[in-house]
Amino acid sequence: MLATLNILAFLFHSFLTFCDDAYKLIRATLPTRQTFFEHIRCLTCYHCFPSWAAMMDFMMRGLEIGPYATQDA
Repeated sequence: MLATLNILAFLFHSFLTFCDDAYKLIRATLPTRQTFFEHIRCLTCYHCFPSWAAMMDFMMRGLEIGPYATQDA
């Protein structure tokens, strides 16, 4: 059962890497996968997001990347 769940998790992360631009951008910004999951763990402890997209949007805003990137003058 544990091996099946690990394989399923790996497939899900691979799928997100290919299909979710926000996920790719956030993962590229954070130094490690562990850091990414620590951010998710911390955020979901204190806030209930209505969707995955809302959480990714919140993270991009906080990291100031993607559509929320600061423009240098």
